[in-house]
Amino acid sequence: MDGTADGIINTQYITVYLDDVSLTSATPPDCDAVDLKFSIDGVIAPILGSTGSGTGLLQNSSYWTSDVLNIAILSNTSISLDYNVQILNHRFLNSSSTTDILSEGVAYAVDTDSSVNLEIFTYLGFLGVYDDLTLKISHPIDWQNFTIRDPFLTNVTALCILQFDTIEIPSTLLDRLGWWKITCQAPNYAANGVIQKYSSGTSSWIDETVFHSNDMARTSVEIGFNGEVPVISNQVNFTWALPNCTTWYESLSASTGTGSALSEEVSFGPTNTTAGPWGVIYHWSNGTEIAYSCITFDLYHQAALEVVFSENLETVVGQPVTVVVRFYDLENGLLLLNDGASIIGTWAAGTIVFEANIVKNWWEADFDTALVGAGSFEVILESAAPYFETIPLVVVIKSQFLTALDVPPGPLTPLIYGRLYSYNFVYSITYNSSGIDDAIVEITEDGSEWVSVTNTGNGHYNLSIIPLGLRDYSIKIKFSKEGHANQSHVLSFLVNKVPIEVESLSSLSGLEYQPLTINVRVVEFDTRAPVSDANVTLNVLPEVGPVYVTKEMVEIGPGVYSANITMPQATSMIYNLVIQIEKANYELTQEFSSSLIPVADVNAQVLLVIMTYTWQIGIGAIFLVTAIVGQKLYSRKKQQKHATARAIKTRFDDAHNLLGVIILHKLSGVPIYSKILKGGLEEGMLSAFITAIMHFREEIDAGGKETQYTIIPISDIIRTIHTEHLICAFMTITSASKEQEARMMSYTRAIGMTLDDSLAERPTKVVNIQTTKTLEWMFDDFVDGNLLRDFQLGEKKLPRQFKKVRDVIEVIGTDGSFKLIYVIRSIIEEGVSEDDIYLMIMELIDQEYILPIYSYSENLLSPFNKIDTH
Repeated sequence: MDGTADGIINTQYITVYLDDVSLTSATPPDCDAVDLKFSIDGVIAPILGSTGSGTGLLQNSSYWTSDVLNIAILSNTSISLDYNVQILNHRFLNSSSTTDILSEGVAYAVDTDSSVNLEIFTYLGFLGVYDDLTLKISHPIDWQNFTIRDPFLTNVTALCILQFDTIEIPSTLLDRLGWWKITCQAPNYAANGVIQKYSSGTSSWIDETVFHSNDMARTSVEIGFNGEVPVISNQVNFTWALPNCTTWYESLSASTGTGSALSEEVSFGPTNTTAGPWGVIYHWSNGTEIAYSCITFDLYHQAALEVVFSENLETVVGQPVTVVVRFYDLENGLLLLNDGASIIGTWAAGTIVFEANIVKNWWEADFDTALVGAGSFEVILESAAPYFETIPLVVVIKSQFLTALDVPPGPLTPLIYGRLYSYNFVYSITYNSSGIDDAIVEITEDGSEWVSVTNTGNGHYNLSIIPLGLRDYSIKIKFSKEGHANQSHVLSFLVNKVPIEVESLSSLSGLEYQPLTINVRVVEFDTRAPVSDANVTLNVLPEVGPVYVTKEMVEIGPGVYSANITMPQATSMIYNLVIQIEKANYELTQEFSSSLIPVADVNAQVLLVIMTYTWQIGIGAIFLVTAIVGQKLYSRKKQQKHATARAIKTRFDDAHNLLGVIILHKLSGVPIYSKILKGGLEEGMLSAFITAIMHFREEIDAGGKETQYTIIPISDIIRTIHTEHLICAFMTITSASKEQEARMMSYTRAIGMTLDDSLAERPTKVVNIQTTKTLEWMFDDFVDGNLLRDFQLGEKKLPRQFKKVRDVIEVIGTDGSFKLIYVIRSIIEEGVSEDDIYLMIMELIDQEYILPIYSYSENLLSPFNKIDTH
C-alpha cells in the first residue's frame, strides 16, 4: 500500500470479520433489487449481478494514500451476504539499481556514441496468494530491447506482455520469489559536440581540432534524439582529459539553452599540458534521459634538438663520429624518448637513423667519416614526434687527415746578416706519407717579415730567409689545410754580422825612407766575396812610442783598398801594420796585424866600399851583403810564423786548462749557467765552490762599480769577475795565463752586456733555452770553447796539402767526429813540426773545411752541464 517503503513490508493481507449473519430467504435476490453498492472511503460503485452473485469494480487513478482504508457494502434493505474484495494493483515507489533494497533507481552503463544499457531490479516475496496476481512495470516510451529474467536468471521475456510504456509479468510466473532482473536500452541524447578556439583577430569562436599552447578553448554540445530536444534544466558536466586519460580539468556548463550547452573557457599553458590527443567528455541526465559522449582534439607543442657534446664532432678520416643529441619538449623541458619519436640525418647520400638511449636520456648515431673523406660537413638532423612541431638542427662534422711535418735539423748554425738561407719542410699525410700541397703557411713573431715560402710540389715547401737583424730570433711556422691537421714548428736562429778578413796584396818589405804602396783586399770570410764601401784605416804602430802613421785607405777596385806610406828607418825596432775596418753589420773575424819590414839601403854602402877598396874586395862584399839581407828576411818570416803558431798553441793550451765556468746571480746566489768541462769535477766540489763564492761575496761587492770586470782570485785555480748583477767564476787546472785572463774578462763583459739589465731583480727560474744557447756561443767565441768541441768534416773537399790531416781524421774519426787535440798529437807523432800542424788546423777551421758539432738539447736549461773534453 502507498505510504510506506516499497518491498515485502508493503504487502498487506486484509481479513474482514462479519457478525450477526442470518438467513432470511431461501432464494437470493438480484443485486440491483436491493440497490447493492460497494464503497471505499466514500467512493461508491454499484454491485451488479443476479441469483445472489454480483461484482462491484471501483477504480481510483490517483490511488489511495490514507493509512486506514474504509470499505463498506451498502443496500436499501437488510441483507446478509458473503463477499471478498480484490485489489487489482500493488504499487512500488521505485525499482532498485542493484540487488539491494536500499539502492533505488535504475543502473545504467553508457559509452560514447552508443546507446545506454539499463538494469532494473525488483524483489518479489510474500506470504499468501493474490487472485490473478500480475507485476506491471511502467517505463519511458523510448526504452527498448527489454530482457526479463526471473530470480533463477531464466529469460522469460517471451511470456511477458510488453507494451510501449509498460511491462506486465503474468500471475503464472509470479510464484518465483526473489530478485527479478530487467535489462533494456535507452537512446544516448548526445547529439553533437565541437571544440572551439577563440580568434582574437575576429573576436569570435571557431570550430577547431588542432590547438597550441596559450590557445583559449571551449566546448559546445547539443542534447537531443530523433528530433526530440529536451529542456536542459540540469547542468552538463564537462571533463577535459589529458592524452594519458587522466583528468586535467572538470566543470559544469557555463550556459545552457534548449538542447544546447557551453562549457567554461580554458587556456592551455605550456607547462601544465602535454602534447597529444585530448578529449572532452560531457555527461548530462535529467533522471530519465542520458547524454554521454567525448569530443577529441589535438594539442601540439614545440620540440627541439640540442647537441650534447658539440666539441667532439671532429675526428680523423676513417674514424666514426658519434653525434649525441637531446630531443625535448621546448615548452616544458620534458625529454622525448617514446617509440613514436624519430631522428634522422643525411650522410653520404644515405640516411642515418638515431637510436634512443633510455639510460642516458639522449639519442645517438654514428657517422662514418670513411664515406666522405676529409672536410667540414653540415648535417641536417630532422626530428619528428606525434603531436609536436619540430625544426631541423644543423651540426657540423669535421674530419681531417693526421699529418706530419719534416723540419730542418736544429739548432740552426748562426746565420749571417743579409745572406739568403733556404730550408725545406715536408707537410704530409701520416698514414700514406703523401704530400699535402696548397697548404696555408702562416709565419709569425719577429723576423717573419724576412721569410718567404714556396710550394715546390708533393708537400715540399721551401722557406727562404734573408735576415736583416742582429740577435736571436724564433719564428713560428704553421701549416694548415682544410681537412688536415695543423702542424707548427718554431725555427730559432742567431744572426751574426758578416765575417770579413783582410788579405795583403802588397809586399810589406821595402827600403827605409822610401815610398811604399800598400794594397789590401777586404773579403767576406766564408764566401770570399769582395766587401766594398767600407771604411778602411791603415795604422803603422812601432814597438814602443807613438803611432808612426794613420791613413784612410782608398777603394781602387771591388774590395781592394790602397794607401801610400813612407818606410820607417830600418832599425832593431819592430813596426806592426794594423788594418781596421768599419762597416755596418760587418766585423773582422780577427784583427789584421803584420810586421812591416824596413830594409836598410845597403846598395849605397856597397857602392862606397867598391869605390874605396880593391876590385876583389868589392866583389866579395857584394855577395856578402846580399847574403846578409836574404838571411835577415828569412829569419824575420820564420820568427813571424813561429810566433803565430805559438799564439795558436797557447789558445789550445788555455782552452784545455779550463775545468769549468759558472755564472751566479750576485744577490741570490742562484746559478744562471754552468759549463763543466772535466768529468771528474763532482757536484760536491761545485757546492763547495758555490759556498766559497757566497762567503766572499760581501768582500767582492765591497768595491762597488770600481771592481766590476776586474779579476779577483779566490785561489790559484779559481778566479772571479763580477758585473753589476752577476758573478762569473772560472776554474782552471793550473794558473791562468795573461792571455786566458784577458779572454775571461772579454767573456764576462759580453755576459754583463747581455744579461745585467734583465737580472736586476732576484731570478725565480733558470733562464730560457735561447739565452742559454747565446751563452754557449759566447763561450765558444770569447774563451775558445769551440776548440774543445767535437768536429766533423765540412762539405768542402780538403786540398791536397792537407792529406796527412785527412788520413788521421779517417783513422780516429770512425763515427764521423773527432777532437782537434787528438788530430794534432797524431800528426806531430808522424814528424810534422808543431808550428805547421797548429797553423794547418787553424786554417782548416777558418776556411770551414772542418766544422764544430753543436748538440744542444733541453738539458741546456739545467744550470749544470758536463762535457768531458779529456
